[in-house]
Amino acid sequence: MRVDVDHYEDGTLRSVRMYDDDGELHNDIGPACQSFYKNGAEWVREYYTRGNLHREDGPACQRWDINGRVVAAMHFLGDRFLSKADWERRVKGVKVQANGETKYISRESAEALGFL
Repeated sequence: MRVDVDHYEDGTLRSVRMYDDDGELHNDIGPACQSFYKNGAEWVREYYTRGNLHREDGPACQRWDINGRVVAAMHFLGDRFLSKADWERRVKGVKVQANGETKYISRESAEALGFL
């Protein structure tokens, strides 16, 4: 793993980026990219798995304004953008294939149908 750290001219932390051995943005246990305003407030947080924006337990990409207010929270799985509702269905749901199509249904529905 390689970690790149960048600082502002005055020594204040600007950004941290983590890479796997293949040079892809990656971190198994937290964000692979973080950027900070000069005042130290976090500006950007991104989760990558082998170079792809990906996170199963929250938004993969978050942005804040200089006062710490969330301005964006985007969900990605395997570098594919999903609405929050679609993301929740995928990470909390059960993948079902029928008639050549893939669908995600709730665990409750899967249990009622006898799939689990």
